[in-house]
Amino acid sequence: MAASINSKSPVVLVTGCSLGGIGYALVLWYASSSCYFAWRIINLNIKGPVLDISIEDAKAAMDTNVLGVLRLAQAVFPHMASRKQGTFMTVASVSSYTLDFRIQVVPWSGLYCASKAAASSLTEALQMEARALSPDIHVIQIVAGGVK
Repeated sequence: MAASINSKSPVVLVTGCSLGGIGYALVLWYASSSCYFAWRIINLNIKGPVLDISIEDAKAAMDTNVLGVLRLAQAVFPHMASRKQGTFMTVASVSSYTLDFRIQVVPWSGLYCASKAAASSLTEALQMEARALSPDIHVIQIVAGGVK
């Protein structure tokens, strides 16, 4: 049976929380707060020369990093719009672009870089479109580097 969620309490969903990553740290932090949260461990680590990556692995990377953002946005934005508030946050990678918006590709991680760049573009579009829904709906993109 699903737990009842108080509509006034913050709800947090972390979709990628591999051990040692940013999502994992967020789960640990939110576990000590009074909000409701859920998490899912997603560990997609496709590396190697672009020409050696299978089409199946390429589709998996795009499905996780790009379509995963789209699916989640389509699921939560209607709820945020009805409440006229909310925050949608994604974690980008410095491997996808630099702060002056030039693409920065890392050798042997080309597919990862491409999928994160596409996810960044999608997040930026969501940010612009959210303004039409409410000034209190925020889309935030954290651009992270390596995590220790």
